[in-house]
Amino acid sequence: MNEKNTLSVRQMFVLFLLFLGVPSLPLLVPEAAHIGKTASWLIPLAGGLLFLPLFFLYGYLVRRMGERGLSEVFCQVFGKPVGMAVNILYLLWGTLLCAFYLRQFGERIITTIFTETSIAVFLVVMLFAVLYTVKLGLKSIARAGTLFFFAIVVVYAICYGALSQSVETKNLTPVSWQDTLPVLGGGVIITAVLCYMVIFLFFSDNLRDRHRFQKGGLIAVGILSAFLVLAVAIPVGLFGHEAVSKMSFPFFAAAKSVSLFGTIERVEAAVVAALTVGDFVIVTLLAFLCLKLTSFVSGAHKPNAYANVFVILVFVLSLAIGSNTLELRRLYTQLILPVNLVMGVGIPILLLLTGKLRKKL
Repeated sequence: MNEKNTLSVRQMFVLFLLFLGVPSLPLLVPEAAHIGKTASWLIPLAGGLLFLPLFFLYGYLVRRMGERGLSEVFCQVFGKPVGMAVNILYLLWGTLLCAFYLRQFGERIITTIFTETSIAVFLVVMLFAVLYTVKLGLKSIARAGTLFFFAIVVVYAICYGALSQSVETKNLTPVSWQDTLPVLGGGVIITAVLCYMVIFLFFSDNLRDRHRFQKGGLIAVGILSAFLVLAVAIPVGLFGHEAVSKMSFPFFAAAKSVSLFGTIERVEAAVVAALTVGDFVIVTLLAFLCLKLTSFVSGAHKPNAYANVFVILVFVLSLAIGSNTLELRRLYTQLILPVNLVMGVGIPILLLLTGKLRKKL
């Protein structure tokens, strides 16, 4: 195992929390408000509960895979031709996600702060940072992720503490049994996002203490569900579900009303910095995934050999996938979320069933 690419379970789930807890906010919060209305704050809890059976499946796969990565297991269970085809599907999926979250980062920056600057400038800067980190190895982003995580927790704790005093309970009630189906429907969307955990199974061969996966994962899912409850409840409680469902960046809008020692701008800047760090983590991890899959499929021994070509491809694709925030949101709900369920739910279940029938797992 390459030392610079090793991870502990704790580091992996810190990255998982950064991966999902920050970049997902601009997309999940308006969608939850649209579907759940006054009961929208219950949707993350429903999503967390729906995800639990799938999480235990992931935990079982990690135990059975041992020191193998998911790419290798696909080929052993499905056979090499089919396994390679499945790996290519995950490579295409990861590339699309990388371009999407890169573009979302750029759209947020030019919408909230640098409104007169070309989006291409920020995309290039982000990709240079990603390229540099990829060449340093997986351990570099894991160590940095721990520091980022604690800093972001402080920023969000300050914001939530200040904003909670202004929340109007009438915007979060009433909640009745008639909200059950909308909440469960919204929970499926949360589950589709939590399915990103399957990405970390490709790095199972990089884990030092994989026996702690299940315990660490349960804690991470619980923390993320609680965080998302607050992330939905605060904006909806402040503005109402109708207004939030139409916002591009509801948490940023809420942060504008936060005053810390009479200085509003610093709080807003900290929120933007937190979101940017989350974007950096998700784009970097997806780059690691795609380069690892490219190396596996091509048989190359050095994944970083493709890094320069990959970032150019992602840059071009990020500019082509939409022209504004509304189109990105439509792409997310109509394409990315359904594909997430296929890649994060359908294929792992098929892997389990096939592995049991062929006695490969």
